[in-house]
Amino acid sequence: MPIIFDNVNNPAQPIAGVYRWYFKVGARKLTLYVGKASGPRKSLFKRASTLFRGISEASQNHTSAINTNVLVGQAIAYVVKTYGECHWEHISNNPDEEEMLVGKHRPILQSGLNIFSRDISLLQKKIEASVEDTQIGEVAEP
Repeated sequence: MPIIFDNVNNPAQPIAGVYRWYFKVGARKLTLYVGKASGPRKSLFKRASTLFRGISEASQNHTSAINTNVLVGQAIAYVVKTYGECHWEHISNNPDEEEMLVGKHRPILQSGLNIFSRDISLLQKKIEASVEDTQIGEVAEP
């Protein structure tokens, strides 16, 4: 079971808001990335869509240009390969709550609203360190 979209139609898409990528270690959820969708889009949906952003990130893990979508996509692919699955979840209808939700969920790939590193090997090491911390009960949300 690779990528799981937990609450695709709750709320109905397309909708602006905040979403997260997470994976499970035992009974705990480790948040990989928190992002937002806001403002009109020039592509598939005419309105902002957290689902569109998630699909975009999950499908852009093999391009040569390094941007946030590619880094998140590569991290998702790594998590799926290493831990079996990665979950996408819509967590707020309000895009302005992104910073607050980054603080609440403490995503592995981010420092504040920015990606921790543009080097995927460093991001993979950070994922592994977070898993090790979780296994000894220090980091992830319950």
